[in-house]
Amino acid sequence: MIGSQILHGRLAAVAAEMGERLRRTARSPAITEQQASATAVFAGDLTLAAQHQSEPSHLYALRESVRRLFDYFAFDLAEGDVLAVADPFHGGTEPQTLTLVVPHFHDGSIVLFPAVRAPLADLAGEYPGATHPAAFEVWQESIRVTPVKLHRAGMPQRDVMRLLGRNSRTPTVLAADLEAMIGACREAGAALSTILRRYGTDAVMRMTADMQGYSRRLVEHRLATLPQQPGCGEARFTLDSVGTLTVRVRAARGNRDLVLDFDGTDSAVAAAVNLTPEAAAAFAVMPVLGELLDGASVNEGMLSPFRCRFPEGSLLRPPFPAATGLGARITGHAVAAAVTSALRAAGEDDCPALHGLEPLATLFSPVGSVPESRVITLHAGFPRSAQGWGPPALSGRRRLASAEELEMCEGLRVLTREWRSDGGMHVRILNRRGLLEGNFLAPGGLGAPAGGVEIDGAPPARSAGVAVAEDSVIGLDYPSCVGGGDD
Repeated sequence: MIGSQILHGRLAAVAAEMGERLRRTARSPAITEQQASATAVFAGDLTLAAQHQSEPSHLYALRESVRRLFDYFAFDLAEGDVLAVADPFHGGTEPQTLTLVVPHFHDGSIVLFPAVRAPLADLAGEYPGATHPAAFEVWQESIRVTPVKLHRAGMPQRDVMRLLGRNSRTPTVLAADLEAMIGACREAGAALSTILRRYGTDAVMRMTADMQGYSRRLVEHRLATLPQQPGCGEARFTLDSVGTLTVRVRAARGNRDLVLDFDGTDSAVAAAVNLTPEAAAAFAVMPVLGELLDGASVNEGMLSPFRCRFPEGSLLRPPFPAATGLGARITGHAVAAAVTSALRAAGEDDCPALHGLEPLATLFSPVGSVPESRVITLHAGFPRSAQGWGPPALSGRRRLASAEELEMCEGLRVLTREWRSDGGMHVRILNRRGLLEGNFLAPGGLGAPAGGVEIDGAPPARSAGVAVAEDSVIGLDYPSCVGGGDD
């Protein structure tokens, strides 16, 4: 087992180094500043050997996207291939989030290989960036990149790259991000070759299986502490466009697994808050896995003890072509809140709230005014966690941009950033960049006292394509905890 632990440590280090290399070489702020990417090493049987991430929604989606890619390109893989997919209905979560795989061959076989998943700055859609609060179908949010080869046997597929670049308002940033993702995977492939030469294929596969089994036992030990009786929970949230929506779940512990059945959850809606099953599963297991994720990298053994059931046609298994761009930011938090409520109802005391909704602003030059846009996604503050310090776990591990950084790089001056008496955070930002347009996500409604958005002291009349004049002040209110549950 010691040898297996050493090998797992090396594989986890490869995944972590991939993430750091990507952060340092990409250009999208979502990757470099918000660290909203995931990197992983897979075994040849497509089980997850080690995954490094900071964005919760990637937990299952990276694995499922990789499996869809290998299924699509079965019997058509060669050394030097680069596979990619960015489609919510092909193992993904949100539009404009791309999974990239570089199959790595060792003595003619795929034993270990790297993969990366990251949000792109812009990939078509009605507005620049990935935030479209008024979307009701997937094509408004992004083009669908179904499984494709960016490189074939080492040769770049220039027609594919041109297609992606010409459907992006940020083509140079997109090209840089794709090169950074490919470069991170190739460096990881070289590290994996070293590991395979040192340990040998049979030993690597045996020790990888040992660590997956060990991780599963860790999760089973955590599940054994949960009450045996089932618990039911629900969480509600309200949107201006569709009213109040409810997520319902029944949590039942078996001998070696946890079944989370979301029967009774509301149906999918003509809004961007639908959540794919891969993303829903990630938010569903976070209330149980939260502490374990802090101390270990993710692998197949950590994911396998969970059984999630999502009704067809529901918010959590929407029919094509439902929009999903805001699902992770709103509905995912309701999923975690509902599971937290169910576990507490069953008698589980050690289940802190991990969720916490927040407003979001995406700013860009007026559509059509410049040949290449710069998309600014404002994460200017955060909701306070239930523990009273830092952001909730579902906010990921992004860092809070400094006032100096926002002013120097984006022309946005932070006027105030302060805690309110109710525990929430209020941020006011002055636009010194010139005329901009903005899309705004306000979980509590545009004019809500917590979770709302204001322009010059008043809520905007709509959520998408809002003009933000020079010297206008954007106000963002972050609640202490929103989204349901006993918080």
